[in-house]
Amino acid sequence: MGSVQGNRVKHVLEHAAADTTKPMHSVFSVERREVLGVVDEAWNARQGLGVLQTNGNRVWTVNMGRTVGTAGEGNIKIIVRDGTNRVITAYPTK
Repeated sequence: MGSVQGNRVKHVLEHAAADTTKPMHSVFSVERREVLGVVDEAWNARQGLGVLQTNGNRVWTVNMGRTVGTAGEGNIKIIVRDGTNRVITAYPTK
C-alpha cells in the first residue's frame, strides 16, 4: 500500500522532522536513522488485539516508558492494515 511519499517507510520517516504545513504533526525525538528501530520496538511491545477501525485498519497505542516525541509524547501509535503487519503509519502520541 503506497502513500503520497511513494511508500510507507518514507511516510513514517516524515515524522523524523517538523512539518509546519501540517496543523497536527508529531515528531520523533530520536535521530532519523533511529526512527524505524523505535517503531520496531513498539511493534514488538504492543499488547492485545489493538482496535479495529471501520476502515479496516488496526491501531495500537504503545506506551514506550520514555519520551519518544519532541513534544513529550511517551507513546507510539501504530496503524496497520488488519490481518497484516503492513504499516500504514506510526508516530509519537500522548
